[in-house]
Amino acid sequence: MNILMIRHLLYILVYNLMLLKILWLTQPFMEEGFFSRSVIYVAEHNATGSIGFVLTDPINRDLSDLFEELQGIDIPVYRGGPVSTECLYYLHRFPGLKGCNKIFGDIYWGGDFDHLRSLLFKGRLDERNIRFFTGYSGWMKGQLEEEIKQHSWLISPIETEGIFVARSWELWEKSMGKMGGHRKAWANFPKDPVMN
Repeated sequence: MNILMIRHLLYILVYNLMLLKILWLTQPFMEEGFFSRSVIYVAEHNATGSIGFVLTDPINRDLSDLFEELQGIDIPVYRGGPVSTECLYYLHRFPGLKGCNKIFGDIYWGGDFDHLRSLLFKGRLDERNIRFFTGYSGWMKGQLEEEIKQHSWLISPIETEGIFVARSWELWEKSMGKMGGHRKAWANFPKDPVMN
């Protein structure tokens, strides 16, 4: 293996790890649509593509509304993306959940649903350390990188608390404001400029 190939492989490894440590914010001027003023956490990025979850789009229903066996568990559910919307996904900070996958730091994805249900009823998981999604956001190989080149997304460092904040509708504005400069002004840019 020559030095150029080793450098290329190291670049790919660092780039892939970097993607799991950041939030993706849509530009404020993105046309209305599914991703308008969205903050997305990329949970997986590999040679076949990327998977992420929209953190800013609650469906105004709780787990107990969606699952009869979870009555009394009033944790909000979010629209994670337009793919596989009939499925439930979850990000959490509980490494002891059987079958979960570590994403980065103290953030985990999925796990055994029966074990999850038990933890919820015991009060060991709540909305401060778990977030539920219907569906996910997906990109084919190279698609996300191309959208970045087209400036469809802004990149912001992640704070674990941001993934699990209760007031998710403020996450886009807060994340944009933390970026400073002209992006801080964008945080207050109206959705409809005519209403300015």
